Amino acid sequence: MAIIYPWLQSQWSQVMVLQQQQHLPHAMLLTGSHGLGKTEFAHALGQALLCRSPLSDDVAGQACGKCHQCSMVAAGTHPDFYIIKPAPPKNSKSKHPILTIRIESIRDLCSKLSQTSQMSGYRIAIIEQADKMNAAAANALLKTLEEPGDNTLLILLSTDTSRLPATIRSRCQQFKFVSPSFPQVENWLQLKGDFSDTASCQQAFQLSHHAPLTTLEVAGQWPQRELLASALLAESRHEDILDYALKLSQADRHSLLGWMLDWVNDLARLSIAPDSCEQVINQASIQPLTQLARLVDRPGLFRLQTQLLQTLQQGSIALNPQLLWENLLLSWKHLFQPQTRSSSRP
Repeated sequence: MAIIYPWLQSQWSQVMVLQQQQHLPHAMLLTGSHGLGKTEFAHALGQALLCRSPLSDDVAGQACGKCHQCSMVAAGTHPDFYIIKPAPPKNSKSKHPILTIRIESIRDLCSKLSQTSQMSGYRIAIIEQADKMNAAAANALLKTLEEPGDNTLLILLSTDTSRLPATIRSRCQQFKFVSPSFPQVENWLQLKGDFSDTASCQQAFQLSHHAPLTTLEVAGQWPQRELLASALLAESRHEDILDYALKLSQADRHSLLGWMLDWVNDLARLSIAPDSCEQVINQASIQPLTQLARLVDRPGLFRLQTQLLQTLQQGSIALNPQLLWENLLLSWKHLFQPQTRSSSRP
């Protein structure tokens, strides 16, 4: 059964009130950063609307998990419950294919939603990572968003709504999921995670941008994080930074790119506002970051920031990992070379 996390219970209560008052929208757009539980929330809501005996205790309105409808949802066989996810191109042989939601998937979904409910209840469609719809798919969805039919609910999920067409956004009621504070989730994290003490738990929460589900993953990622930190501080130890490219190429690219972007953002923040130490993500490296901020070439720093963002947006596009990291590490190295700074400024 899908979970309603403690920090999302106020949003759940809000949606349940709308449902009880028969004001539930026909299309919802759940937004917020990765790791907040949007997907689980959407699945829990879909299952609750299909359930024949929703619970009245604990999290009111949640599915019972025992009735025939809930059993079908759990087995993935419910005829009125549809889930759309990004997928690779057909017949793709690439190890790193581009994942998108194509027009065929949306047309098939719209066709099914235009039919009568097979179980005489709601028809639920969840579109995960909706911002990965290509233009044709987004256009195909518009008519269903405009004329959804009775007892139909479309739930779109997105971490980056700027990549969704305005025509899609305007036809959905948006529910923004915000990051909780550490006191709100401390007990839950201590219960679910493998943290030695409160300090390590809070550090992981900070490094995860206050995303509780991501925080649970951090404990197993310390070696990779330490590897990246060692690479970025190699020059201060008179090591060759390029010696780290091969090792970095063997770790998870997406995670490392996100962590390196955190370093770049911390550096940019400190170079502009030296007193903003409390806002730095990498608190454990505050001292070397402060020292580097005094030396950094700001124009070059912003170029590297753009480079990292573009590489992250490329998603699963196949790139030579070692060449990628050699390029990124050289860009980092050049931020602190006097000749680079003098030549890059007018």
